[in-house]
Amino acid sequence: MFYEVPRSGGGQRYVYETASCPMLSQGKQKRRMMRFHSAIAWEETTADFLTQGWRLATMFMDKSSDTQQNRISQNRRWARATSQQNCMFVFERSASSQGGARYELCAVDNWVTTNVKVSFGGATTETDVNWEPILAHYGRVGWVLVAILQTPDMRMSGGVCSPKFHTRQIIFFQRLRESCSDY
Repeated sequence: MFYEVPRSGGGQRYVYETASCPMLSQGKQKRRMMRFHSAIAWEETTADFLTQGWRLATMFMDKSSDTQQNRISQNRRWARATSQQNCMFVFERSASSQGGARYELCAVDNWVTTNVKVSFGGATTETDVNWEPILAHYGRVGWVLVAILQTPDMRMSGGVCSPKFHTRQIIFFQRLRESCSDY
């Protein structure tokens, strides 16, 4: 991870802290399609930091092999899979502050649809991320986008020649607690 360091001496110094949070994904096979549902305890992980003057700078999935655990079990009628990945939250605050501002964080589920059209000439895909109304709504009431986290959650609909894949993303927003209003 790289952060730009100011070249002039007048810049403010920041300190950073990281916290890890596991994302547990469980999948069940239903009609030849595996469906996943993921859970992440982000509220427990972030609460102490956000109330002590830290703000969430970024977050990402730690893809290192020692943080991933995968299990698959199956028989003739069903299959189940579990997967655990590690999500890393990176917090920052001014080196000179002791507490100070308090932040709050919210997460919004967003399902992205990918349409696949299969023909004799090949296949084409078209993806509808539909972020714009969500970003516009939360921006109007004072929330700032922090990150969009991809999850392994997926559903499928449609037929063989025109399947649709629906994948879940979690959009994280943050704002100063003092500027709270209804959302």
